[in-house]
Amino acid sequence: MGHQGILHGGLGLYGLAWKLALPWLKKNKRLCRGFHRRIAADHLAPAEIWIQAASAGEAYLACALVQAMVPRQPLTVLVTTTTTQGMDILKKGMAAPDIDPHVRVNLSLFPFDTPSLMDAAVSRVNPGTMVLLETELWPGLLHALKKRHIPILMINARLSNKSVSRYEKTSWLWKQLAPDTILAISPEDAQRFQRIFPHTAISTMPNIKFDMVIPQKRATSPTPVPLAGNPFPPNTPVTLLASVRMEEENQVAKILDAILCQYPNQVVGLIPRHMHRIPFWQDMLTHLERPWQLRSTINDPVLPGTTILWDTFGELKAAYGHATVAFVGGSLHPLGGQNFMEPVMCGAPAVTGPHLDNFNWVGQGLFTAGVVNRAQNSAQVVHHLVRILNHPPQRQQTATTGLGYLRRYQGGTAMAVDTIIKTLNAVKNHE
Repeated sequence: MGHQGILHGGLGLYGLAWKLALPWLKKNKRLCRGFHRRIAADHLAPAEIWIQAASAGEAYLACALVQAMVPRQPLTVLVTTTTTQGMDILKKGMAAPDIDPHVRVNLSLFPFDTPSLMDAAVSRVNPGTMVLLETELWPGLLHALKKRHIPILMINARLSNKSVSRYEKTSWLWKQLAPDTILAISPEDAQRFQRIFPHTAISTMPNIKFDMVIPQKRATSPTPVPLAGNPFPPNTPVTLLASVRMEEENQVAKILDAILCQYPNQVVGLIPRHMHRIPFWQDMLTHLERPWQLRSTINDPVLPGTTILWDTFGELKAAYGHATVAFVGGSLHPLGGQNFMEPVMCGAPAVTGPHLDNFNWVGQGLFTAGVVNRAQNSAQVVHHLVRILNHPPQRQQTATTGLGYLRRYQGGTAMAVDTIIKTLNAVKNHE
């Protein structure tokens, strides 16, 4: 049996597996919403570009791409996503003010990857170019696109060592379903993709996420955003314990107590990631016998030694602008971390725990420059916070260092859009 026979046999078994799984998928809490659209293609309309964004992270990337498209003629773009969270992000990010008037955007949940359903979906959409974000390799979709000779682009592509080993076990399949172009976010990712797709045009690009972190025209001056009823007293150091997650609360409570023992003449801003944890912190601060106030009750600067428990939304960035130093949570427990770049851009050095898996793409530059300090445990967090309180760097220097590093890696969005449009134009010119 030749390669095509093996491919068709494999796709047949793949499609059968999907059909057998449908009753269980229908009961899945994440997939039951919009289930009828996941098993049909008749609601899909033609589009020149089809972008598939698996979930929340890829949905943000899709928004960045579409927002950067400025075509001279009308352009229809279909953006699909697998999760309802991704759909919520797309609906917000594709609002009319953010999109060029020449661009029409259609949104839909991504159909299940059964070969027959994907064949119908690709036939109805009939895109000039297919865009897959990060690591989106669906055999049913790829086969349907290949049959119609539709160019397939992988944008902001990444592939872990664990994943590449898995794909290598079925390399005979992927070589026949290979994307035409892959723009990987690092040379290492490019090399891993080359092992799976030896005949694909593979190059590197800056990670689009760097464009999303800071606007291209953001000022380099870390001017604080005004805080209504500014709670921070003048000439008093401020430590923020920000984006604190439930799983690390006990550790952060010890950190708070320790830094106030070692440096009592400061104000601590405690900002839980989720507001429903406020009652826990009210009890904890009372137990620690530390003076504290709810942010919502403060209209004038508090006394040094006070902990401000943030129970209001939308002030994190403004608070960073007043901080001497900031601990960024989600990092003392394996939760992936939170955005440690924001305080740096506001002029405050950042301290994190060891768990930053969701931010590996940032690289080591901010840590090497000393504007972000990665601690291995809560004791090291205390050490870094107190060290910076005793010898705070100039805000302008911190912001300039952070922004300078991040800006060096911007431009991925423009590169990706340029590749997409050139590919689409080549298809149109060939017709």
